[in-house]
Amino acid sequence: MIDADGIERPDDTSAHTLSMPHKGKIKKITKKSQLLKKNIFYRIVCYMLRIIVTAVLSVIYFFAFRLKTCGKKNKRAMKKRAVVVANHCHVIDVTLFTIRFMPRMLYITSIPDNFRIPVLGGLIKMLGAIPIPADLGGMRLFNEVINELLQKDKAVAFMPEGSMWHHYRDLRPFKKGAFSYAVKNGAPVLPAVITMQIVHKSLKKKKYRLKLTYLPAIYPDADLPESAATEKLKNEVHAAMKAKIEQESGRDIFTRRYRRQREKQKYAAPND
Repeated sequence: MIDADGIERPDDTSAHTLSMPHKGKIKKITKKSQLLKKNIFYRIVCYMLRIIVTAVLSVIYFFAFRLKTCGKKNKRAMKKRAVVVANHCHVIDVTLFTIRFMPRMLYITSIPDNFRIPVLGGLIKMLGAIPIPADLGGMRLFNEVINELLQKDKAVAFMPEGSMWHHYRDLRPFKKGAFSYAVKNGAPVLPAVITMQIVHKSLKKKKYRLKLTYLPAIYPDADLPESAATEKLKNEVHAAMKAKIEQESGRDIFTRRYRRQREKQKYAAPND
């Protein structure tokens, strides 16, 4: 399929479009400590690291992407348990939640391959990422860890599209996992929408600006059975995020240089 920006995408909406270098094998999860370490000293070191990373990335992202954050009051309203869901459309989007959710800790679920990226894999785990196991035994432990975090009024983030499509400016179908955890634990879902504005510097050169918007939280319907409540919550969140993405569309910037080149190309002779 070809998206609105003319970029070819897989027909399978859950397929990955960008591959990172990996090292070693995926370790089988046999105990909870492999998913989340509870050692107090380790957690203190990790939080201090998060503060440093937040300061550094905030500066980098401002100058590189003119990163802007909106809806901060919606984020601040999440005092207790919360499930944060976001579209997965950029290589740095996961780190946006880390630096924009501070000072509160946000646990981010991630595929196991990300933990095998040289150097970055270890850093990802220290910043609060939890690997999603591929086997049933590991998933049982994963479910217990996520439920325990939510019952302790922590915030956990998911990318319900299931894969990353770099520079994709629409929204793909959601998987139900994140919403199932929200329903089971009576947790509100905080939608986080990442939108991209393209600055067309020339016909061959363009730059992306990023915007992170926290929408008002959406709560599970306690009057419905679990499966129905999960489906309803998933659809409501998807619709809200889709509407925000559509609202932000059509705001690209076209420089004078781009417009001149475009006009020149438009009126050039066919054989030029």
